[in-house]
Amino acid sequence: VSLLQEEVESLREQLKSLEEDNKKWRQLAGNDSLTGLHNKVMLFRVVLPKVMKKFDGAGGYSCIAIGLDHLHKVNMQHGWSMGDRMLREASRGLRSILDEGDELYRLDGANFVLFGAMPNNVARMRAADIRRRLAKASVNINKVQLPLISSIGVVTVERTGKSSPAEASEAMFQALLSVLYRAKESGGNTVETHSATHF
Repeated sequence: VSLLQEEVESLREQLKSLEEDNKKWRQLAGNDSLTGLHNKVMLFRVVLPKVMKKFDGAGGYSCIAIGLDHLHKVNMQHGWSMGDRMLREASRGLRSILDEGDELYRLDGANFVLFGAMPNNVARMRAADIRRRLAKASVNINKVQLPLISSIGVVTVERTGKSSPAEASEAMFQALLSVLYRAKESGGNTVETHSATHF
């Protein structure tokens, strides 16, 4: 009996250790270590599917992707540490302009996503305002002021279709990447909006 109790206790300790490891991995998968923001995994695999599942079509939800246009240039000319500094400054600046209910995520590389409950027309106005505000802000790198010029893409869901919440989230993610890269390809420092609002 005591041997069995020891084995049960050993299994409990192993289970506890595995649960702690799982918690650490979930945190790592959902957070960006450089900026402290949640990342795209958290937005598109956890948050957005939950929102889509409960979405009743009232008002709309928007993702505003913000891509820093000059980060690659900064990394190449001044090094990755200066590029990281630019990303941290941008995340601080973006946090300061969040409205109540907005959430900010790091998408990848030089890209961020502002997510919140807002219809398409409001999201387009917010995107234009963000672009203007970032262009007025700057980061001092080696005694040179670099503006936070950005390309911005906007995707809004105002109606849901027959897609599952996970499928709709993936469709929004792909649409967001498409409009963000369209803004970058048009020369940057611009806002592009996805035409579909039904996912």
